[in-house]
Amino acid sequence: MKMKNTIPLLGGLAVLAAVISFGLAFMEHPVGGDAGLLARAKWEMRDGEFDPDGFRIAAKAEQGDYCLIWFFCGIEGSDQYVPMEFEITGDDGYRFVSRRLPLNRIVGIYELSWRDSYSFLIANDACRYLCIDPAYSSETMRIEIEEQPFQYCYEDDGSFDCRFLDANGEELL
Repeated sequence: MKMKNTIPLLGGLAVLAAVISFGLAFMEHPVGGDAGLLARAKWEMRDGEFDPDGFRIAAKAEQGDYCLIWFFCGIEGSDQYVPMEFEITGDDGYRFVSRRLPLNRIVGIYELSWRDSYSFLIANDACRYLCIDPAYSSETMRIEIEEQPFQYCYEDDGSFDCRFLDANGEELL
């Protein structure tokens, strides 16, 4: 009698072990290509944080063996972008490192301190220029934004100021 009661329990434990093993294997092993990156990013997010139909890679930045990938959440009427860091493991292979929290400076303009640089993601149609004023120079770097979303990494020690300008050169606030 006791044997019959333990068989369903053992079957349930086997299924649970398989699910846990698959989950741990998915977390530890590199993923390949954009499809793998999207699947891994969805794994890191909670339900309701993204629309599976609109979720996509918006921009990528590489620095050495690491990359920062900005994902668009695909929620209609929202300009939600989520950056995640991945280690580059070889040809088209990536291993998840961490989900990052950007500073939302202005609607559709994000900034993130990342690996001795600052990553900017601009997804604001009014923004046409990113201006960076380094503390060590009197010259302003003026970067034209032609397509959006636009991603730019600026390597610096953190001593700079930045501004976002519209087509007329007026600062966005």
